[in-house]
Amino acid sequence: MLKEINRGLRIVTGLVAVAALALLAGCAGSDLKIETTFDDAIDFSSLRTFGYQTGAFTTPDGVAVDPAVVDRIEDAVVGTLESKGLEFVQSGDQDFVTVVRGGRFRTIVSKYQDNWYVPAEDWVADTKYYDEGALVIGMRVGGDPEEVWLGVGTVRLGTEPATQEFLNELAAKILEDFPPK
Repeated sequence: MLKEINRGLRIVTGLVAVAALALLAGCAGSDLKIETTFDDAIDFSSLRTFGYQTGAFTTPDGVAVDPAVVDRIEDAVVGTLESKGLEFVQSGDQDFVTVVRGGRFRTIVSKYQDNWYVPAEDWVADTKYYDEGALVIGMRVGGDPEEVWLGVGTVRLGTEPATQEFLNELAAKILEDFPPK
């Protein structure tokens, strides 16, 4: 089932264009949604050290995210994991590798004016657009390319760039239940 979820999230990630960039490129939304899943066959309590791998960070139009923003995301994720007592190891003996990706995508919301006295074919569509961003954090164990833990945070974006404080808070919320008990 985790492989099916990973496959679905890869598709979403492609459409989302690796959502973390979107969050970084301008957020300020209170409607943060977090989803996590994990492989319950893994003994997460034995994990002590971790590495970090940056995935793709782009927008749907293929624009790469500013490398400085990607670095700020790394700082937020690594800092959150270290605050949980895990040790960041650049290379060598790593119990797991954290893979982070993200992007920005446009959401379209349409509502129809459904007045009972107007024929349905004359209803008027009220269409609105807004940008959302997503940050995807996955964990891989033992060199396996499949992620054994996955967390996704999505948020409606504002016009201001994301602050380091926001990114720290976002990483903490996504990783709140990691490692699962």
